[in-house]
Amino acid sequence: LLAMNGASSPSSPKQTLRSRGQGGRGSFLEGIRPHSIVISENYPPKFLQGLTVAGVGASILSTVFSLFYVDVFLRVYEIPLTTYATGSMINGIVSTANDVMGAWLVD
Repeated sequence: LLAMNGASSPSSPKQTLRSRGQGGRGSFLEGIRPHSIVISENYPPKFLQGLTVAGVGASILSTVFSLFYVDVFLRVYEIPLTTYATGSMINGIVSTANDVMGAWLVD
């Protein structure tokens, strides 16, 4: 892509972080503001408070439903809680290892 646009590739990794005409001041971040500032400027505080309450409410409902689902699952399939907990722990370990391995492969 660089060759197609007529630009040359950087000669060192530090050059990729420098602005090519500003003496390495890091102006590649110019114009980027923290996310919280952008949100607070665009939305009124009441709306943001409503989003917070909705997020907490959704989290509580999700937790209650998950607990209910596990209880129903254990009763219907007559699986001991220790077996379910062991399977859940193994699933958590495999999922975490999979995420770490996937991130390592992508990088």
